Amino acid sequence: MTVDMADLKQQYETIKQSGLDKISLKYNDISPLIDQLAEPFSVEQVGTSYQGRPLHKILIGQGPTRIFLWSQMHGNEPTATAALCDLMNFIQSDSEWFKTWQDKLTIQILPMVNPDGAECHQRHNAQSIDINRDARALQSPEGQVLNRLADEFKPDYGFNLHDQNRYYTVTGSSNPTTISLLAPAFNEAKEVNESRLCAMRLGALFNELIQTEIPDCVGRYDDTYSYRSFGDNFAAKGIATLLIESGFSANDPTRQTARWLNFMMLVHGINSIASGALDSMSTASYDMIPMNYADGLVDLKLINVNVADRFSADISINSDSFFDSPEIADIGDISNQSGISEIDMTGKTLLPAKGYEVEGSITLTEDTYLALLRQGFSYFIAQYSQIMNHTDWPVVSVSEPLVLDIPQREGQVHMIFAEDGAPKQALIAGQWIEL
Repeated sequence: MTVDMADLKQQYETIKQSGLDKISLKYNDISPLIDQLAEPFSVEQVGTSYQGRPLHKILIGQGPTRIFLWSQMHGNEPTATAALCDLMNFIQSDSEWFKTWQDKLTIQILPMVNPDGAECHQRHNAQSIDINRDARALQSPEGQVLNRLADEFKPDYGFNLHDQNRYYTVTGSSNPTTISLLAPAFNEAKEVNESRLCAMRLGALFNELIQTEIPDCVGRYDDTYSYRSFGDNFAAKGIATLLIESGFSANDPTRQTARWLNFMMLVHGINSIASGALDSMSTASYDMIPMNYADGLVDLKLINVNVADRFSADISINSDSFFDSPEIADIGDISNQSGISEIDMTGKTLLPAKGYEVEGSITLTEDTYLALLRQGFSYFIAQYSQIMNHTDWPVVSVSEPLVLDIPQREGQVHMIFAEDGAPKQALIAGQWIEL
């Protein structure tokens, strides 16, 4: 039941579901795919979200060993949902592979636990409840469905599929954590029973596989017991539960690298469970996975900035999950973080912030905007409706003049840098403009 990695990659390119290569996935992105599923799949609506969107379970196989896969419990974490669609395409396209395990495994898939959160690209559901902290109280309809499906299906293995923010690094390096793994604890003592040992074996298998694809980009979460979380509670039910978190990789804003790695892990996980190879797997490579380091990365790191001829500091800038709305994250010694992009600003001076007060209205062409930037105006004192922007460059506007003329944490990004006293570059809302 082995699958050659090169062959799998080649097949993947032919079965990878189109239309899911984006930062945000909503229910309407996957509902046509669910609707067209036929034999050997069985599809059943098993409930609705708080706002009434359907929740479906998808069954495949007739074997005694049971695997439960669920994704997008947090609405803004869509990577594994796309990978599950890829897996279903693969099962449909490769009947010979399916035949190797169809009498050994039964797989249950809940491909989008939180469609209301997905609709708004937010972590929580429409009740503002974090579903992954609702495993005990079960106050959300989505959490109730997830828990009921686990109790009815009684899986041997559970794949808890999430995304993490893009700022995690592998401890001891500046490498982004593209995949994070955890076999969660089932009690405060963090004991290891047979089901947790099986989850650790899966983690070891996946770590070894990923190292052949992208070395040194796997991290491990701390296993402190989280009594409200589904992974820990499912582990307490005797389910060999593995948390898989998809993260960032360079030049990959829609996380297609992590999507491929999820697909690869699912295929190899199915193979190893069905063949029994997992039973003899050592946990050594799971134990060796470095811990995740939170906030090891920033989107943009400006190094050694001369701030208004007053002091020298690093400045970091982060954006939201859509890579919009940049804000200043930190100022000072930021040597503990690496930038996804880094620029050495030695020899450049950040000019004091200066606002241009708009009376009536203003029309910005490239020439008029450049003229203002070259005079040191980095923002506008105006309502945004007063500004007719006919350029492709962003504009920062405020209703009152800024009290401080140096950058502040959590402040908007409007910076002009000078060389030899003359403005040369502007960084406005994350976009560089040569002056």
